[in-house]
Amino acid sequence: MNLLFITIITITLGLTTYHSMRYHRATQPRLRGLQQAKMNFYMGWLFIAVGALNLSYTGGFLRLLIIILISLIGGFNLIVGIRNWRRYHNQPETDTHSSQK
Repeated sequence: MNLLFITIITITLGLTTYHSMRYHRATQPRLRGLQQAKMNFYMGWLFIAVGALNLSYTGGFLRLLIIILISLIGGFNLIVGIRNWRRYHNQPETDTHSSQK
């Protein structure tokens, strides 16, 4: 079971990093928003997987509280990523290279 969570963490870490780099390199606001939404989505799954991995270890109340906090942050990132992806995905694409006379 731990191997599954470690695999999910590794994949989502790579995808989060990839979309973060694409976000910083994008120049159009719509593309930046889409990349940021994808980054938040994968970061949410990353935090949820980290919290689930830590559930397999024993610990006290403080450890459980930290796991819950990490999972809540992950859930928030997941929801915000989905919401922003819908917002930017449905936004009409504007052509910034056309000139009007």
